[in-house]
Amino acid sequence: MEMKLKTENNNSILKKWEIYPLLILFLIIHFLWSKHFPIADVEAYYWDWSRNLSLSYFDHPGAVAWICRLGIFITQNENNLRFFVPIFNLITIIFLILSLNKILTIKNKETTIKQILYLEILWNIIPVFSMQSFILMPDFALLTCLSIVLFLSLKILEIIHYENRIPIKYVILLGVFSGLGFNSKYHMIPITFLIIFTLTQIINLSRKNLFTFLSIFITSLIITSMPTIYWNLNNKFISFIFQLNHGFGVFDFSFKNLFLYIIESSIYITPILFFYGIKNIYFINKKINKIEFHEKIILIALSPICGIFIIFLIASLFDYVAPYWISPAFLLLLPFFAIEMSDWKFNKIFIPLFLIPSFLIPSSLCFKEVRKKIVSISDGNAGYKLFFWYLINNDKIDKLAGIKLPKSITPEELNNRGCNQNDNILASLNWTWTSQLAYHLKGHPYVYNLNFEQKSYYSIRDDFKKFKNCKITLITTEELMTNNLYKIEEIDYLNVIKIKQFEKKEEYGKINILKGIFVGDDESLSTADN
Repeated sequence: MEMKLKTENNNSILKKWEIYPLLILFLIIHFLWSKHFPIADVEAYYWDWSRNLSLSYFDHPGAVAWICRLGIFITQNENNLRFFVPIFNLITIIFLILSLNKILTIKNKETTIKQILYLEILWNIIPVFSMQSFILMPDFALLTCLSIVLFLSLKILEIIHYENRIPIKYVILLGVFSGLGFNSKYHMIPITFLIIFTLTQIINLSRKNLFTFLSIFITSLIITSMPTIYWNLNNKFISFIFQLNHGFGVFDFSFKNLFLYIIESSIYITPILFFYGIKNIYFINKKINKIEFHEKIILIALSPICGIFIIFLIASLFDYVAPYWISPAFLLLLPFFAIEMSDWKFNKIFIPLFLIPSFLIPSSLCFKEVRKKIVSISDGNAGYKLFFWYLINNDKIDKLAGIKLPKSITPEELNNRGCNQNDNILASLNWTWTSQLAYHLKGHPYVYNLNFEQKSYYSIRDDFKKFKNCKITLITTEELMTNNLYKIEEIDYLNVIKIKQFEKKEEYGKINILKGIFVGDDESLSTADN
């Protein structure tokens, strides 16, 4: 009877109307932000992936490209690359609410509306998570899968503990959503296996049940992960190797990197959540052998956080580690944090302190007038990577350069037959300019990255040897243009456009435009081929 009551409690929590006004308000805000917030470099890059759909890509698995392209297909608008991001964010917060309720059910406590509303607010005021509500990155789908995995793990724990059986349906789903998360970002594998390890430690399973549990989970995980695994098998595991080299490829020992990793990570996640995790790790470790089952369930969040933190702590001894790399694991802690935080006395200070800037900053940056004002006041030093690209479109380049940009042939045409005398290609010399030009120029032309030493998605998409003897229009920075002029012959146009708003930023102060014939050199083409 007790289990029946718990199940009914879990199913009924989403029937309470009080949780929805805030969810709907946030969803509307996130759709508005997704429509009007400037497109970041990585977003244009992932959008360009979606024009050449693949099971996986050089930098990351392929889910972000497929979700992006599905949104564009449904809306029939190439600019709606973020269409599904707010929707995935809504699914994430719903499963976090279900997880919060499941935690309290296991503790034999009632879930209050106050706790749920605090969770909704927390998710939207912690920058590392709120950013995933409208920005197109692999993390938004990863976080959705993680929230589902958290709920399923709690559900499995509850059933095994109270009913002493393996819930096969939920174990299959756990493997499926772990695999889907892996198809979004590689972070999913270490986080999931740390969750599984913790789950098996909290409940002592017999060898037979442990074998059954792991067999079902691993089988469903592998089947669901096959798109990414198959692509890597056919491409010499270059994506796996790239990610390993990204964290451990260069050994440049420095205590500075270690120090920056700890400080920046705590700030990025917000110190209050970061140190809440540290506090619980300390106290749980002190009394691990004395605590009861319902107190142990927080280990499902703490173990992945510890594991991921240590992995990237080691990586920081090799090279600089970006502070957001550990952030997905902290999602698992949010329901526990919201339950405890709802009783804190200083919430009247804490919530507004984070809530106001969390909504004011993205909202203000959605307006062109605000972006122009920021550029003017800061002499182009603030937010230049976001604000520069609203200046770029065909009409402005045509007017400033005094030329009309030619139509660029497609990658399929280039790879199938190469260039003929009537073909042109638009090109740049790094992946950020290549993708941003492709997105912002009228008609979204295909743009090519002629910097063969820079490994990226374009290294896989394009057969670089086919570029030889192509007529090109090259748009790039002055420094990169100077270093690559030897690759161009029969130059019939060269112009330098000064962008006065960003004249103090070397990369963005001058746009170089050149027309000629690309000849390359044997060494660079050989490097590209490898």
